[in-house]
Amino acid sequence: RRDPIFIIMSYQTGLTQPLLDDVDRRLVQQRNDDMRQIVQDLSDLKDTMSEINSLVIEQRDDLNQIENNTASAAVNIDNGTTELKLASKYQQSYRKKVCVIIILVIIAITIIILIILGATGQFGKRDSTPVGPAPVAAPQISAPTAN
Repeated sequence: RRDPIFIIMSYQTGLTQPLLDDVDRRLVQQRNDDMRQIVQDLSDLKDTMSEINSLVIEQRDDLNQIENNTASAAVNIDNGTTELKLASKYQQSYRKKVCVIIILVIIAITIIILIILGATGQFGKRDSTPVGPAPVAAPQISAPTAN
């Protein structure tokens, strides 16, 4: 096909048929070059899309792994929370047991001390020396005798 404006201008300027054929060949060559460039661009686009597809497939595996790890972490956190609550109960129970043992040890030591004091005769024995000033003896009053 020929461009109508180009043909009209060619007749007005008096261009000959060989010149028109040369121009047509250049136009055809330019169109062929453009077509080759389009084919090359489409081929490059196809390669790029293939690479993107490969990356998406690789990332899908990574995303699945991340999803699995996240789910596993959630389960582990729940288990950890349960274990911490159980450990807290054990610790409170341990404290109570330690307090009871300390009280029993104090009672046992007190009993041992009382037994030792009783065996040595010092338990319940009071010091006979009075504390404070000595008591004053009251004067004796004699009754009159009747003779």
